[in-house]
Amino acid sequence: MARSSIIHENIYESVVKKVLSGNIASGTRLVERDLAQELGVSRIPVREVLTRLIGQGLLTGGKDGRGAWIRKYSSAEIRELYFFRGVIEGGIVRLAAQTARSDNLETASIYCDQMEEIIDQADFNRWTDLDYKFHLCLAQAGGNQRLINAVQMLLSESHYLFYRHSAHKPALKTSEDMLARKKKVLCEHRKLVNLILQGDGDGAEAMVRNVMIESADRICRAMIANEMNEAAE
Repeated sequence: MARSSIIHENIYESVVKKVLSGNIASGTRLVERDLAQELGVSRIPVREVLTRLIGQGLLTGGKDGRGAWIRKYSSAEIRELYFFRGVIEGGIVRLAAQTARSDNLETASIYCDQMEEIIDQADFNRWTDLDYKFHLCLAQAGGNQRLINAVQMLLSESHYLFYRHSAHKPALKTSEDMLARKKKVLCEHRKLVNLILQGDGDGAEAMVRNVMIESADRICRAMIANEMNEAAE
């Protein structure tokens, strides 16, 4: 990869990390000049990255084609995102069931073991990092680079929504609720690996699509609860 391409990707990753951190309020404008100064680069590559993120739907662009804002999701947009993720990951697990060898999926099982080790800990960063790696591992097992590229952004965006509407609002969830949710996720992960190992592409795809529908419902409810809680403060 050319040096300029590497620099561009590094800037892209830095901006994505900033956008998805959950530390910037929805609707906040990202200023090219400020980002360029923060990253120690010129404004041109920053502008290119912001344009790229607008095209991917992670940021919202101005009507005149200028400016970029942190996206504020509606319930419909959340459901659209998770429907798309269900389509992509459904295809991923179907492909994995057809082509992946058992040793390709051993890493996915190890990620499940590591998630179980920290299941009762309040370390959301570690938990979501392992969850991200688990889903990416399934895509890598199928060996289709376009699917791998597509799911990486979808996972980052989904985790951003989780943090925005769930993990950073402890008052809306008891530790017992969160533990129960983690146990359910881990059970689903292990079941999915088994379905793939059995070569059951239909079952694996159907399971992923159902999980994504449930996830969209949960995130939408959390978003509405957060908005109600903020309005009451």
